[in-house]
Amino acid sequence: MGRIDLAFPTELTTTDTRLEKVKRIFQVFDLNKDGCLNRDEMAALVVAVNPRVKFSNDQVDAINNEVFLTYAPFIHGEKGLTIEGLLCTYDDGAGDIDRDFDALGLDLNTPVPDAVGGSSKPTTIRTRLEKVKRIFHRFDANGDGGLNRDEMAALVVATNPMVKFSTDQIDAMSNEVFRTYPQFIRGEKGLTLEGLLCTYDDGAGDMDRDFDTLGLDLNTPVPDDVGGSSKPTTIRTRLEKVKRIFHRFDANRDDGLNRDEVAALVLATNPMVKFTTDQIDAMSNEVFRTYAQFIRREKGLTLEGLLCTYDDGAGDIDRDFDTLGLDLNHTVVFHETYKFLDDLDILIQKLKKPKQAKVGKIKKIDNNSDKIFQPQMSDKEVNWEESGQNYTVFVKDLVDLRSRADKNGSREEAFDRHMAIGRVIYDYRLHNEALISFRRALELQPTNVAAHFRAGNCLYELGRHGEAKEEFLLALEASEVNFRDWEYLIPQIHVNLGLVLENEGMVFNACDHYREAVILCPTHFRALKRLGSALVAVGEYGAGVVALEEAVFLNRAYVDAFYDLASALVAMGDEERAIMEFYKVLELKPGHVDALYNLGELFMDTGRYPRAFEMYTRVLAELPNHWKAQLSKAVYLFGKNEIEEAKQALKEGLKMVNGVELHDRLAYLKQLQKKRLKGKEGGFGEGAYIIVEPSKFRMADDSTTLRLELANALHIRAFQRTTGLSRCDVDLIKKQINEYSLPDSDSGSIFAERSIRKASLEGILRELLSFLKPETFVGSVKAINKKILSVFDEVYTGNIDIDLFFAVIAPLCSGPLERRKRVAYHALLCRPGNEGSSKIKKSDAQRYIKLLRAIYIPSFGVNDILEIDDTDESMVSLTEFLAMFDDPDRGFGIMSTLLKLETGKRNGSYVCATCRSAIIGSRFKEMESHFSLCGQCYSEGKAPSTSEQEEYAFREYAN
Repeated sequence: MGRIDLAFPTELTTTDTRLEKVKRIFQVFDLNKDGCLNRDEMAALVVAVNPRVKFSNDQVDAINNEVFLTYAPFIHGEKGLTIEGLLCTYDDGAGDIDRDFDALGLDLNTPVPDAVGGSSKPTTIRTRLEKVKRIFHRFDANGDGGLNRDEMAALVVATNPMVKFSTDQIDAMSNEVFRTYPQFIRGEKGLTLEGLLCTYDDGAGDMDRDFDTLGLDLNTPVPDDVGGSSKPTTIRTRLEKVKRIFHRFDANRDDGLNRDEVAALVLATNPMVKFTTDQIDAMSNEVFRTYAQFIRREKGLTLEGLLCTYDDGAGDIDRDFDTLGLDLNHTVVFHETYKFLDDLDILIQKLKKPKQAKVGKIKKIDNNSDKIFQPQMSDKEVNWEESGQNYTVFVKDLVDLRSRADKNGSREEAFDRHMAIGRVIYDYRLHNEALISFRRALELQPTNVAAHFRAGNCLYELGRHGEAKEEFLLALEASEVNFRDWEYLIPQIHVNLGLVLENEGMVFNACDHYREAVILCPTHFRALKRLGSALVAVGEYGAGVVALEEAVFLNRAYVDAFYDLASALVAMGDEERAIMEFYKVLELKPGHVDALYNLGELFMDTGRYPRAFEMYTRVLAELPNHWKAQLSKAVYLFGKNEIEEAKQALKEGLKMVNGVELHDRLAYLKQLQKKRLKGKEGGFGEGAYIIVEPSKFRMADDSTTLRLELANALHIRAFQRTTGLSRCDVDLIKKQINEYSLPDSDSGSIFAERSIRKASLEGILRELLSFLKPETFVGSVKAINKKILSVFDEVYTGNIDIDLFFAVIAPLCSGPLERRKRVAYHALLCRPGNEGSSKIKKSDAQRYIKLLRAIYIPSFGVNDILEIDDTDESMVSLTEFLAMFDDPDRGFGIMSTLLKLETGKRNGSYVCATCRSAIIGSRFKEMESHFSLCGQCYSEGKAPSTSEQEEYAFREYAN
């Protein structure tokens, strides 16, 4: 897989530009100007857009046959393929519009006749569908995905405001629609979206005029399920569905449906209808007479013939496909396989009986494992009693079934059986047994993409994430051979691989795979959601919000995406928008506990306490043992001076929680209570301290650390702890510098000569911080990204010089201070331009130190870094570099203060006068009032409100 930019992908070619390009390509080859491309014209197009390929006549004929079969609905007899059909071929990836357009030397500035494609209407195909969707949605009053007679009547009246229809006229029009388009009528629901589109296509109304008359707007979103389906059937998908229906009933595998097989199809797709033998015979005769050109003697109706019956409205593909329980991803190729599935069903029913007696009816988990794998499905897991007698018998019988699957047939048939068996038992959460089936399938076909993918899903469910990752990688590798055969599955493989990587803590790497899924399938809203959430997890808030907004645009009922979007907005500090998004979550799922609780936290943080109290109350109504909400409720009641109620709430909360959780929560609430917030709805008390201006805080002697310097050192110390760098031996950095080899980039920039991507750097950090748990490692990467890599993004346009990065983190690693400085120097010495020398450029050293200050000391910006004189060719030795590094004014002299914090211990029995915490590390004593502060409170300028003075003098005492 090639490099993917970290920026969120955008479309290079808009829908309108895309259509205009296709129009011009179409015009060039529509030689007889009949609005279609016949076989000769299509052949000319294929040859012209592939000038370097030498096609044989047979190859061109084969391509034509494939196009004319696949896009049969867009073929107008002898005229050939319409412009809509040509556009569909490009939409399905059969060619590259931009490449073909350029290869033909065409120009968008060249006017094209309005009649190209047989239509002068300016509305594009995509826009046309969107307009009909909105008209449909306006009148589908009951939201059932159909327009009944009353709703159709309302549409007719509303789109003809100047006409006074009588009741009889309205009834006559409704009758005409329901009689003319019976294939699009869904019982009492009425006319489907596809049916309404057909009425407009047949000239029963002017779609543009109706859209304008109703005052509709294309910018107004419509629900994904308008028309009863969130996944409109493409031409390619339509053909695939017909293929699977055909294969289900081609019992003798002769590529034809004889009369008995056609009869079986009719009966199976109409389970509620009781046909007589005469009716079945009459229907078979009608099919064989009407589609005589598609009848092969003795074999029967061909696949093309079955497709034509559907095109002519003799059945509904989607309805029949669903009725038969088929799935585009659950492919059974050989009819004999169904017998094995029937036997497997008997085994599963026997296994379920004892379980049903205890817990009631057990349903198969319908998770469709070829689709996006969702870990939350594990919550529905059926806990089979694997040690029980019935399970042992089931496994034994399953072994026998697998043994039979290997016999009496070809390798392809055995493969089909094992895959089918594995899919079914996977859906019943029997992951160990499903894995055995998929592994056997892989022995038969080692490079089968679906088998690797399904094995990966099983391994993930079993908690074997490393093996799952290997299977997904093997699936991607195998798909490269026949990409077009697996293009429906590849986006899902990328998503599942991303999930595995996230579980390992490798979020940037996961983002790469989510992006790839979105590139391959731009409407993959779950991939967009995963991408957005992952980007937010590593601090890329802007890009994350963009992806999440796209996900909720594609699926307006996607609760998880709305929730993650709201959470991302909180992280960005956009609290008002976050509140709006949380409310959208509650509109979709009123009892969403996390959304209710986070709304409470937001209201509490913004001083809207009564509303926060309301949210906490709703949380407890949904989840009575939610201890955080209980404690927050207690704090609110204390603030309102309702002491008895507060004590009761606190008592209830303490019953629900363990000591560690309670300590963390009370620490947060303590900080919250100290905020001197006074909102419009009332606030809490003043707190036990005051904030003193920096000018009134002075040092009693020169040995006392400056308040600002200590504040900066505390920030660095907190960063060390968050990232785990304080536990990373600096010698490991040196080892990485010596062992890691990167190709020089083409950039000539001094700080971008050995640049790597964030995903690659994440892998290096995982080796350095291998002692961190995956979830802790994610937090570490997020902190490094926000503090260090964000500066690289700003100063060096996103390039990450690996040696410079090592030099930046070396001072914060564990080990003697002098050793850390030497490793930083070694990192700079190993950069391109310094190899083989014992000295580094002075400009490199100056830029490095300014970079350190810009990253770790908030008061310094990045502008000075860009002002270094690169023409200075003078060199500095290690001794000179150390002097520059330790310079208190121009270097990074804060390291001595940081070292004190690293070695700090409990300072006797002293307690801070403001935060009341035990003092660890240096103690700062005020010489007049004699109170003591911890380093944190001293750095923040806090003083006890009981000791207010004009000026404060502090002396530092070491631990």
